[in-house]
Amino acid sequence: RGNVPPTYSAFPPKFGDKTVEINKWRIRQVHGDNYLSITHFSGRIVRLYRKDGQYFPRWHIPAPQDDIYSAYANADLGEPTCAFLTDKFLQIGNWRIGEYHQYGDSDPFHLSVSH
Repeated sequence: RGNVPPTYSAFPPKFGDKTVEINKWRIRQVHGDNYLSITHFSGRIVRLYRKDGQYFPRWHIPAPQDDIYSAYANADLGEPTCAFLTDKFLQIGNWRIGEYHQYGDSDPFHLSVSH
């Protein structure tokens, strides 16, 4: 908070086409703009969000790398397009992940995933 400078990592996030890759994890808009997938390199889809607000936490099963819901379905990250980070949120395609302040700035205990 405030004027704290960013930290640096030996493995910084990589941005691609509606994708961010953090080490062996990818967060990508998939299946058009209908879903946001959080997938491990091993193929496990650990969370899948649908644009109507539904989410599917039961995807802790391995999925083929080319599964349409996998963030690794397309191994190539693509050109960095429509994926960026601000001091308030991470934008991936039509999806936004960020802090949600239900009761003003003194309430930093909520993370929101929205379409």
